[in-house]
Amino acid sequence: MPSYSNSAFSACSFIGFIVSIVPFYWHARGTNVGTCLFMFWSSLGCLNLFIDSCIWKGNTMDVAPVWCDISTRVLIAQNIGIPASILCITRRLYMLTDVSGGTSIDKRREAFIDLGIGLGLPILEIGMYYIVQGHRYNIFEDVGCRPIIINTVVAFGLVYTWPLVISAVSVAYGLCAIYRFTRHSRELRALLSVDKTNKGRNIRLILIAGADIFGSIPISIYNIYCDSTYISPWVSWRYLHSDFSQVEQIPASVWKANSDMYAGIEETQWVTVACAFVFFTLFGIFSQEAIGHYQ
Repeated sequence: MPSYSNSAFSACSFIGFIVSIVPFYWHARGTNVGTCLFMFWSSLGCLNLFIDSCIWKGNTMDVAPVWCDISTRVLIAQNIGIPASILCITRRLYMLTDVSGGTSIDKRREAFIDLGIGLGLPILEIGMYYIVQGHRYNIFEDVGCRPIIINTVVAFGLVYTWPLVISAVSVAYGLCAIYRFTRHSRELRALLSVDKTNKGRNIRLILIAGADIFGSIPISIYNIYCDSTYISPWVSWRYLHSDFSQVEQIPASVWKANSDMYAGIEETQWVTVACAFVFFTLFGIFSQEAIGHYQ
């Protein structure tokens, strides 16, 4: 696999943080909960990775233990938060294909449901992560702090499979939306053609949802496959957390020499940045609404 320099990634992650947070203002005004959640998790993920890559550039010293505790939990939450926000977007598209319409109370209720999905599930995942957390964290040179999950059967049920499950539900909502659209195509086309701004926004929502769904499902399946190649037996809670305060420090020469470890770290790094740039491309460049705000 190609090698990327620490400086190049730091620059890309910082740019990803900026470009994913830029459209937040007008999307928040439009109460687009799903897109706001996607921007939140993408920008937070990029900022977290940027800070880690700067602090631990060329070293593995445990200089910021409190930050590492926060950073590793952001990574765990982001792993659920991004697909959960896509689930909120596909739910919105599904609701838009309901030709019967809805009241303002229904819209508020759906917004609270989206917040429960996009924020509640990641917070719940942080709690479940502690159950299978082997020790405090590891520090990788040029990368930063990373969470440690012991590969037991319990870890698959509590952590590993959730991105795949959430993406599968998103696919189900997407297929139902397509079915509704084909069944009521004439009414929906008339409804969507009234406001060209909303029509273009909905098309971009479909594109970003499709890109994430067809990207996250293969990645989730691949990650589950890699993790399933070595499964440790679950002994007990006391045994798993017996040396919980341990912090392993891994030089770049070590983790880059391990092809599986190298691939996993690079995937985690660049997929987050890619999500930020994909969102900005669709909503920050090709959006007439964005161009109007820039002007």
